[in-house]
Amino acid sequence: MHLVEELQPNPLRALRAAPSPASDALVRNHRESLSAEEQLRFDRHRRRRRHRAILRSLFSWINATFNYRSPASGPGVTLELMKKGGVGVVLSPLLDPFNEFGSLPGWILAALVPAAGAVLLVLLAAVCGAVELLRWHTAHIVVYLLWAALALAVLAVLVVGVLAILNWRASRSGSALDELPGSPPREAYFQDLLFQLDIVERDVLALSDWASVAHNYDELTAARKAGKIAVIHCVEGGFQLGASAQSIERHVALLAQRGVAYVTLAHLLFRRIATNAAGVPFLCDGMYHFLAHQPSGGLTELGRAAVRAMFCNGILIDVTHMSEPAICETLALLEELEEKYATTPVPVLATHIACRFGTYEYNFSDDTIREIGKRNGLMGVIFCDHWMHDGPSKHNPRGERETFERVKENIERIAGIISSHKCTAIGSDLDGFIKPMLRGLEDMAGMAYLENWLRTEYRADADLILSENALRVLKSAWRRPNCEG
Repeated sequence: MHLVEELQPNPLRALRAAPSPASDALVRNHRESLSAEEQLRFDRHRRRRRHRAILRSLFSWINATFNYRSPASGPGVTLELMKKGGVGVVLSPLLDPFNEFGSLPGWILAALVPAAGAVLLVLLAAVCGAVELLRWHTAHIVVYLLWAALALAVLAVLVVGVLAILNWRASRSGSALDELPGSPPREAYFQDLLFQLDIVERDVLALSDWASVAHNYDELTAARKAGKIAVIHCVEGGFQLGASAQSIERHVALLAQRGVAYVTLAHLLFRRIATNAAGVPFLCDGMYHFLAHQPSGGLTELGRAAVRAMFCNGILIDVTHMSEPAICETLALLEELEEKYATTPVPVLATHIACRFGTYEYNFSDDTIREIGKRNGLMGVIFCDHWMHDGPSKHNPRGERETFERVKENIERIAGIISSHKCTAIGSDLDGFIKPMLRGLEDMAGMAYLENWLRTEYRADADLILSENALRVLKSAWRRPNCEG
């Protein structure tokens, strides 16, 4: 995953530029194709994006700091690095993080500022207490701390209150920043998704000697024969598909025509599509669920509509980030649809996962791996150090030898459960906020080393893991109509 939209590094320039998700021409052409009412909603959504200009500028720095190997290293997924690593096919997810997180960073900041102030005041009080212990009575210190606590409480109420008032005033014009965990999707998210898709196509077209976008399996085969890197569109986050069952059905059909291969229905926050596993590496499961509460079920009605639409239009379902109840309900719904339309089982993807050797719910249980194997699906091994080691490492720094041993441990776990290597692939999730990454596999250039190791370790089965399993799934299910008749 990589951010294709260029964000202004200078907040003042960001305010003047008010960056949009596409060029002015794309925005203008799309707006003119809408009805009068839809144009009003579209304009409101663009105003909301302008209000986020400074946050987007800040996010560009955060992205470089926490997403890439270092702020100066740049992205780990580029066409140049893919060519150096011998990559032939890449699945390119589309996601607008601001549509998923909305004003959540602002509210977190509002909570952190008083908390940071509290820590500083406690430290100050401790120092004062140590220095003035002989002159101050204990009661004075207690009173001092009570006054400090009261001042911080008032500050917190004021900050949150101001944010709430500003958000309420903005909501009257349809421009509130209210995408907190559990908020419903917006129709405008799909507009941004199409803009991102157009940007990727435009950027890849500019490098047509190296790469091309594949919209179906025939184009994928042609790109590989021509020695080009085949870029395949995917979507990460089902909340971008629409705000109603009817719009999801229309939008999924359009995405299928545009060549989208799969959709990851759940992601980092619950947005009323499917409940998700705790997928933020620096938070334990308990803390994540405390901060981002979600219902105990699996698929919502919007989620079920998305599964039905994807089944009918030949878009694969990626169950990565899903909670186990959501995965179970997805598989059960697929069985109902396959029986209704008398079709063969549809493969299910898990594009960037690790096996559950410990307790982290993001990693897949043996039962989930077994069910995906029954459908001849695909499981891509992630390169995230945190998930591969089931938590923060206690033995840093690690070397490349341990990286390959850990990759092997996951490959062997999957093969042991389904009795073959027919469902294993390389998932990576590079540039997907998985820092720290496995040493030696920090960017796409490392794929060449991984390929050499796999061929040495697995010989005949190496081709299955490297490409054949993924190509088999794409050939059998990508854009396959399942609801005819």
